[in-house]
Amino acid sequence: MIRILHIVHTMECGGIETMLMNIYRRIDREKIQFDFLVNGEKENYYTDEILSLGGNVLNVTPKRKNFLKNIIETIQIMKKGNYQIVHIHQDSMISFGIWCAKKAGIRNIFTHAHTTSAIGWYRKILTQIGRKYIKKNSTLKFACSDAAAKLIYGKDSDYILFKNAIDASKYTFSYDKYLKTRKELSIGKEQFVLGTCGRFSIEKNQKFLIEIFAKIKEKRPDALLILIGDGEEKENLVAVAEKLGVKNNIIFTGLVSNVDYYYDVLDCFVLPSYYEGLPLVGVEAQAAGIPCFFSNGVTKEIKISDDVYFLSIEENSASTWADFILEQFSERKNNYTIVKNSGYDIGANVDLLQKKYFEYYIKNGCDK
Repeated sequence: MIRILHIVHTMECGGIETMLMNIYRRIDREKIQFDFLVNGEKENYYTDEILSLGGNVLNVTPKRKNFLKNIIETIQIMKKGNYQIVHIHQDSMISFGIWCAKKAGIRNIFTHAHTTSAIGWYRKILTQIGRKYIKKNSTLKFACSDAAAKLIYGKDSDYILFKNAIDASKYTFSYDKYLKTRKELSIGKEQFVLGTCGRFSIEKNQKFLIEIFAKIKEKRPDALLILIGDGEEKENLVAVAEKLGVKNNIIFTGLVSNVDYYYDVLDCFVLPSYYEGLPLVGVEAQAAGIPCFFSNGVTKEIKISDDVYFLSIEENSASTWADFILEQFSERKNNYTIVKNSGYDIGANVDLLQKKYFEYYIKNGCDK
């Protein structure tokens, strides 16, 4: 059996984590097993499911708390686990994962680019100085988009485009789920509902979305906003909603396991992020057939269906966004075939990754 260690920041309910779980659920676990190395001591959202599937969640001290201890613990885990492959998903911190893997004697080091921008001066510096080291020491390089590959690996680098895929059939619109969820949330059939999904963090820019929503309510008093997720910015977002007088018109769902039910409730999906690699939630929303409005910080590669629009967050005000959303809003469509044929369906991705794991396991020494 091939034992693979995925190095991630966390296994909470985010885009990267959800993608990995989509793969883990479908991969041949009698031949391949995953462990996940995460920062912090607390139990993660996916911990119980990972354990039930035969994997492990291994916690290390966060770098920001004690950098040296993080490195030492990471190397110890890699050595103890006798991993044949290490797969690193930490973007600006990928270099450190590679260094640890080399110290632990790991032969197969896979790296994975997931973002198109590095926020904070130190992350930008680490990303810039780490490119050459990553290119030289990665056994195999993956990227969720061309823009993400350019940021992490630099120009003219070889890499495998690995689209953030989903089970398209799961997110195809269901009228039964629509009625059930609207009833549970006390939402009227004709009520206009917009929403988003993701970690509540600065880069996701949900604050601006609340400002957009406040402007939409001026023209659509029945409007409702659903924010799916949780995170460190929640208190600030609640404060913004209170200040704008729309707190009672926003549903904060927290972390949910049935996000597809919430997509069926939405009339449109809005993601005004400062930056994204290729957001899985954007693929899910398109699979659900709802119009999607993305910021210019989201890579254009996310566009699969016709009802996808991009607006600048630097040049356009919340009022402009609100007007545009109301003007372009249209009825949902059945996008299952479009998503499936676009390469964003999970089946092909699992086959590709499984093939590469076996290939390098044999090529670089299966005795390790």
